[in-house]
Amino acid sequence: MSKDPGVVTPGDEWFADPRVACLRAPVDAYGGVASTGLLPPMQQVPDGKRPRWEAEATVPAPPGFEEMVKDLDNATVRAILIALATARGSPSAQAAVRQAYHKLAEIPPIDFDHHSKEVWKVLNYSQYTKLSSRSQYDAAGDACDEIDEYIQDIDDRTKSNSHLETKGSALKTITKIMETILCAKGTLGNEVRRGGWEVMAPDVMRRSWRA
Repeated sequence: MSKDPGVVTPGDEWFADPRVACLRAPVDAYGGVASTGLLPPMQQVPDGKRPRWEAEATVPAPPGFEEMVKDLDNATVRAILIALATARGSPSAQAAVRQAYHKLAEIPPIDFDHHSKEVWKVLNYSQYTKLSSRSQYDAAGDACDEIDEYIQDIDDRTKSNSHLETKGSALKTITKIMETILCAKGTLGNEVRRGGWEVMAPDVMRRSWRA
């Protein structure tokens, strides 16, 4: 380390001269130059370890009123409007919507597994499977409509604040329905597989997951 030209240190010719007292460097107990705090700090030597990444805790944003209203059924929305229009001292619209929305969480978990069983019957043991190949080809559209109703019911009844059991049942049931469609035999199975389920089913599953 180079010596500061403006500081007199022990061993210099003028160190004992009182006229340069203000320039003397502080001396430690061993007669050496003590640290003044003006020296540059020691640099931290990296230990070679990869820096640890801490994931920031994220808190999901509360649903907006538009999302809340979408999750309410038509009967509940009508009941809110009637109450706001007729009841004296009724709460604000926002308070009424929020209250109705939070009541959805009190609904017991929904098990959709019976829908997967109904789809299995449609494709394996129904009036459609008893038809000839030509008739199965013509009736495939009706079979797809029935399957679509079961999937749509799952989509409609899985809300953003539904129980985790409800969301899990929705995902499992959609998976079972898709497996049944893939394994369906005969002309009916071939035609039903062309119903665009590879697009519809993932969309419903994504909505159930994000709900």
